[in-house]
Amino acid sequence: IHFALMKEKPLISVLLEEVDLPLGMEMQLSVTQAVNKYNESEDAFYAKLYEARPMDICKSNGDDDGEEVTKDLRITSQSIILLNISENRAYAAQKDELTLGDRGSDIHCKELSQKLKLVISAGRYYLIPQKKDAVINDETVSADTKYEIECGKTFTIDKTILMIAKREQAEWLRSIGKVIFLRNCDTEERDVVCSQNYLMGRAYQWKGGTFSDDRVSRKHAMIFWQDEKPYIMDLGSRNRTFIDGSPVIEGKNQRLTNKCIIRLGKYTRIECSVTSIEQK
Repeated sequence: IHFALMKEKPLISVLLEEVDLPLGMEMQLSVTQAVNKYNESEDAFYAKLYEARPMDICKSNGDDDGEEVTKDLRITSQSIILLNISENRAYAAQKDELTLGDRGSDIHCKELSQKLKLVISAGRYYLIPQKKDAVINDETVSADTKYEIECGKTFTIDKTILMIAKREQAEWLRSIGKVIFLRNCDTEERDVVCSQNYLMGRAYQWKGGTFSDDRVSRKHAMIFWQDEKPYIMDLGSRNRTFIDGSPVIEGKNQRLTNKCIIRLGKYTRIECSVTSIEQK
């Protein structure tokens, strides 16, 4: 490692077991990583970090029967993750150009009556309406005109809410192969879980919206993944957490199933959809 760093040679390291590095070596590796990240844009840095295909295989526990390795090779580190939040669907795609829209498109969106192209160029993402104008983020975009979208932020086409996962989010979702979509049963507000842990409460996601009810605690509950399965834990909330009407015991993990209803306090009801990522 030291030789490769000094000679500016490319290398890939495989973690076989935990090793205590000399302090000087650890500092040199940290500084090199920090400088590389500083010199690159966030997307470019994570693209380089995750572009090595063997990384997916190395993350296997080693005691699988081969099924998980096959999944990792299908949803590779080059795949982008496109989330259709309105329809609770997720896609992994490796193409530099995809069509979104009605029947016959690469990504079928029920509410879209026309086709758009999603084009990836130099780490940037563009939507291009085909044949006729489209309304993107409440702006009218002319046909054949590029409209840049930002990873990690939702965007709307007509009334369809979508998002392209950021690099770190996509890496996490690829490793799990599933996505959790959340929908407020009363207000129709929506969100998506793109990380290991998702804290729920007035101090966290959806603050000022879904979790603004005073009967929802500031730190009410947490959704998390364990052994590739989703769970929820009540965090000592004042008005408790319920799954399909049954209370979640404080400090104990409750498994989440597809289409189950999470209730925070007395009135805040959230539908939880657990969806597998589709390969495109």
